[in-house]
Amino acid sequence: MHFKPLVLTTIFTILAVAKAQIIAPVAWWASLDPCALQCAQKAADKAGCNINDIKCLCNSTSFWTDFKNCVQLSCPLVSDVSSSPIAVFNKACSAFLFHRCCL
Repeated sequence: MHFKPLVLTTIFTILAVAKAQIIAPVAWWASLDPCALQCAQKAADKAGCNINDIKCLCNSTSFWTDFKNCVQLSCPLVSDVSSSPIAVFNKACSAFLFHRCCL
């Protein structure tokens, strides 16, 4: 009978860790170069979002448009498309949406 409490404790621990990872601020911008980071901060401010609030950013058409336009007009091109600032943001939103739906 000691098996059941252990299993329940393990399950609750896993769920708590998963929830903490979702709630914790996502530093999606950490790998951005200074130019793209400045664009992200300006676009986040204009959209009324904190740069760490991935939910707000991913749901904001204003953020997406302003960030993309700023990066395309102001920042140097990145040779690896998968590491471009736009791709970095898209990956962060995809991860957020996956965690929100599936955990």
